[in-house]
Order: sequence, then structure tokens, then C-alpha cells
Amino acid sequence: MSARDGNGQAPQQGPGWRTFLAAAAECLSSLGRRVRGCRPTPTEWVALASLAVAIGAAAMYSATSTLRAWTPNIATDAFFVAVTITVVERAIRREARRRLQPRVESVMYHTRMQMKMFASSVVIDYSGTHLHTFRPVEQDMLAFLEQWLADQDTKDACSAPIDSTYSLVVHAGTELANFRHGAGELTTGHA
Repeated sequence: MSARDGNGQAPQQGPGWRTFLAAAAECLSSLGRRVRGCRPTPTEWVALASLAVAIGAAAMYSATSTLRAWTPNIATDAFFVAVTITVVERAIRREARRRLQPRVESVMYHTRMQMKMFASSVVIDYSGTHLHTFRPVEQDMLAFLEQWLADQDTKDACSAPIDSTYSLVVHAGTELANFRHGAGELTTGHA
């Protein structure tokens, strides 16, 4: 028994379905590569399920005569639901990144400034405590901080306190720690 369309003729299976199946498989493969290594979001699961329905409907159309009149619509609708979900989710994520970008840039700028202030304080302290054992200061901040730590035993002068209690380095370190604590307030907007 063969399936007949509304005109009493057997439906034709054209190359359009093969192209559709290839496009759906490529879209599924692309989405799979994108989410590999991380857990898919619920919307990505819905997109994957919609693609699976589209591929299943296309396969059912090709393999059987059951629901032949419905399967092209099911496959097309499921495919476009998956594409729409993927496009809309990417747009939402891009907008969220764009909205947060000024906050991130502000925190990064202030963090750089606080780190520079701390490093400058360490350079001043190093210069003042290594009068006869001074070595040229490294240009790289991490390399200099390693030099400063390595040269702690070669100090030949005392650190000058900023106030009567703390040295310049301790004061700068405290400021950096206080900034680090306050940086969360800059990103979230909560005090």
C-alpha cells in the first residue's frame, strides 16, 4: 500500500529533504561543538530537542508513509524554533555583556591603578631600605616583587613609617585589600 496525496498521486521525495537534513545535521553538530566541554543551558537543551524533532520528522518522512502530510511542517517548525531559540539567546547574552562592560572596565581600571600604587610603594620602600645594596628595579611588576622579596635579608636601612604605626608597604597593602573588598560593590552596585 502506498501513500497518496490529496490528488491521488504518490508524493515525490525531492532533493530538498536531503539538503534540509544536511543543514539540520550541521546545525546540530555546530551547537554540539559549541557546548562541548560545558553544560548546556536549558534553552540550549530546548534547541537541541527541537533539532532532534526536526531530524526525526524528516527521517520519518523519508522512511515511512505515516503522517507524510504532517512531517514536513513538523520538521520545518521544529527547525525554525531551534534556530530562533539559538539566535535570541545569543542576542540576550551579547546584550548582557554589553550592559556589564562599563562596570567590568571600571573595576579593571581601578584594580590596575591600585596595583600600580602598591608596586610604587614597594619601589619607594625598596629604594629607601637598600641604600648600599640597591639593585636596579625590574620593569616587570611580578619580577620586581620577586626581587623585593628575595632582597629582604639585604636591607641596610629601616622602613620609614607613613604615620607612627605602619610602613608605606603595609599601608599600600591595606589600601589594596580594602579596594579588593570594595570591588564587589562596584560590579554589583550594592553597598
